[in-house]
Amino acid sequence: YPQVGVLKFAVLVRTKQEFCSGVLLSDSWVLTAAHCVVQDERSAGDTGVTVKAGIIDKMDISGRSQERTSSEVLVYPDFKEKMISKFDIALIKVTEPFDLTTDSVDIVGISNQSWPLEPNFFRTCVGFGFGNIPSVDRSEPQRENQMRLKMWTTTAVHNKEACPCTKRFHWRRLICLRETDEIELCQGDGGGGLVCFEGPNPFKGSDHKDSIKKAELFGIAHMTMDKYMCMVTREPTPGCAKIPTISAYMYLCPFKSWLANYVPGVAFNTVSCQGSKLLDAAETMVLVTFLSLQY
Repeated sequence: YPQVGVLKFAVLVRTKQEFCSGVLLSDSWVLTAAHCVVQDERSAGDTGVTVKAGIIDKMDISGRSQERTSSEVLVYPDFKEKMISKFDIALIKVTEPFDLTTDSVDIVGISNQSWPLEPNFFRTCVGFGFGNIPSVDRSEPQRENQMRLKMWTTTAVHNKEACPCTKRFHWRRLICLRETDEIELCQGDGGGGLVCFEGPNPFKGSDHKDSIKKAELFGIAHMTMDKYMCMVTREPTPGCAKIPTISAYMYLCPFKSWLANYVPGVAFNTVSCQGSKLLDAAETMVLVTFLSLQY
């Protein structure tokens, strides 16, 4: 479980129906999953969402938390409820900007890197959310932990083979966690972020001042799938104790231009979201030889 100030951009998103997780993109805009604000074709409405930042516990009474209500909720126009990869993202604008000068609240940037479509290419990432813990044990310590912000290190993959049970048109908008990591999204983790980095994990250790600069947001928690039955839930599962389960995130690259229309600081796409092909040793040698012959 992270300490205060480690995941400054993680927020709790609440509606009348349920709670979810989210990510702070600017002082006034929060990114979450569309299924968090639309349920059974009913929207929470522009003023029906509460966002809480600066906390690691849902019941925080420390005084460091910042709570805001929504003034506008924007669901991606093509979102289809209960369908895999169908544009499950939403933006929440709050009535009053969050104070980013504190040591517990900050924003995170969306990555502008391409993601090579190769089976052996993966990224090391940290996921987070205010969801249940993945256990069926309901002892007192477990119940207390249901209130906490969770953080996990995982391996994320984005390609044809990454997400079993999906079709070609699905995986272009999906990031899946490697099954061997045995990480499963739980109820309440929906809308939480997937931030990836190169080198040492910036969220571990005692110094987290530069962690936000060293990590970038790549995905938003979308849904889970039973690998054997290929059964899809519209959101992370309540029990979250079944293995093997595939945990899927919405890949944000295809949505950057839409996000840039509303959120200051989010840049329009400058790279192809389909990534570039990595060359193996033999292909590299052929390319070098070809270029040498040209000159």
